[in-house]
Amino acid sequence: MIENKPLGAQIHMTANCIDNFISVFLAKNLPSNITAMEGMTLKFIYHAKRVVYAKDIMQFTKLSKATTSQTLTSMVKKGLIEMQEKEGDKRSKSIVLTPLGEKEFHAFSESFKKINEICEFDFTSEEKEQLSKLLEKFRNNVTIDRNEVCYGKE
Repeated sequence: MIENKPLGAQIHMTANCIDNFISVFLAKNLPSNITAMEGMTLKFIYHAKRVVYAKDIMQFTKLSKATTSQTLTSMVKKGLIEMQEKEGDKRSKSIVLTPLGEKEFHAFSESFKKINEICEFDFTSEEKEQLSKLLEKFRNNVTIDRNEVCYGKE
């Protein structure tokens, strides 16, 4: 049982446990070495109904520009995605899945189904619904403008 620790600390510890569990599970169950973030990025690109750019992925993942860039660079090196230059604008590159990226997305999706089954084991429907509502409240409380945190209100 978790001691009477502040809620933020409990959620932080839980997030670390979940992150570690997912990393180990994926390492043991996927033929490739894609990370959870790479898998989530593959999912976003796969399901997008439009052209995808780095800024779209940055908004979806809530990661910084630098981290998003590192993730995309890693995915290009692994052959999961290609960056295609927009005609007339070399700075703006669309992101598309490669055949390998699509294959890895499907394997990742199957792994995440199993991860969710493990995480939700022994929860009733009511508990899952209640936890979802509480986590959404928490996320809303901590979703902030990065610029405001870094540079103060303008």
